[in-house]
Amino acid sequence: MRPVGSGALVVERTDPLSRAEERLLDDLARQAELVLDHLTLRRAIADERRAGHLDGLTDRERDVLELIARGYSNAAICAELHLSVKTVEPAVGSIFAKLGLHADSASNRRVLAALEYVRSAG
Repeated sequence: MRPVGSGALVVERTDPLSRAEERLLDDLARQAELVLDHLTLRRAIADERRAGHLDGLTDRERDVLELIARGYSNAAICAELHLSVKTVEPAVGSIFAKLGLHADSASNRRVLAALEYVRSAG
């Protein structure tokens, strides 16, 4: 046996493999491919989460989202940022849209947006 490259081994044999050994090696190769696919997918998902959907938000939307994550109501956000309700409400709606948070009775978009903010802050 001798190492080659990153994480690979070459097994030198003079006698041929039995059918059972060939099947075992084929099965191991398929399992290794599945593991690598899984790890690659996990890394891609983690990278996407790190990049986050927050990159598409404006500076104002980020400010509003930070206050949502801190538990502020729209009225409190208006007071904190010295904005009108007519400015904050569309910003909140835009945040939800950009984060892909659609209105439904099963979820609270403010909580989900806050969680996305916390995840991106790492």
